[in-house]
Amino acid sequence: MKLIRGFTLIELLVVLGILLASSFILIPIAINQIQGSQTFSEIKILYSNIFTQQQNSFSGLKNSSYGIAFFTNKYELYTGESLATSTFREEYYFKNNIAITGINLTSGTEITFPKGSVKPNEYGQINLSDGLETYQISINKEGLIEYAKL
Repeated sequence: MKLIRGFTLIELLVVLGILLASSFILIPIAINQIQGSQTFSEIKILYSNIFTQQQNSFSGLKNSSYGIAFFTNKYELYTGESLATSTFREEYYFKNNIAITGINLTSGTEITFPKGSVKPNEYGQINLSDGLETYQISINKEGLIEYAKL
């Protein structure tokens, strides 16, 4: 009679315990990475929209000024001298728990690019956070737009 060898119950329980412990460690890390990448994606979209408004203004599209207005959980792109007098508006809501946590512009909560110019009327920083990570988008008085993780 041939003896069949296998794993004992203790060996199987030890392996399952190790796998369970490692999953308790790795799953929260993976969730944080996914949430961080979603926040970074929102930053890139906002950066791109600011840049597009700047280029629309500089190119003289529709012979108008272009701007962007910031709120806590959204921002609005507009065509015109200000949001109040705009002829066109488009709203963008942030996904998940992402929100603007700080608006430090020279005046107000809007950045307007006068027609034919890349230089904004208002400049400064906008901070966005998901509760774990904070990013800052900066625009200087010459119109250079940058973003960084704080």
